[in-house]
Amino acid sequence: MTTPSLFASLTSAPNHFQTQFDALRAQAPRLRHEAVAARRQRLRRLADWLTAHRTDIQQALYQDFRKPPAETDVTEIWASLVELKHTNRHLGRWLAPRRVGTPLALMGTKGWVQVEPKGVVLI
Repeated sequence: MTTPSLFASLTSAPNHFQTQFDALRAQAPRLRHEAVAARRQRLRRLADWLTAHRTDIQQALYQDFRKPPAETDVTEIWASLVELKHTNRHLGRWLAPRRVGTPLALMGTKGWVQVEPKGVVLI
């Protein structure tokens, strides 16, 4: 098999990751306008999933990297749960519009920063 035909066969094969990425891209515009309560619920569901699948995660990391379950608990699961809790606690404040000062030339006007998610993962 020549190199160009090998490359063509690799690039024409169905890409599972591209399919998932395309699905995320299609859903992103709707999620951009999701309410804070819905985002908090999504974060809680992720935390519940991590807790429910704790042993599966431990087993997978042990099989792939020989990472001990106790280390997985501290560095992967617990760390993620702490970040999710922190994000959930501060999400409302982070998403709220913030007033900012205006320059002297624009005296009498108001200015604010409105946070808007960007990209496919809405960061």
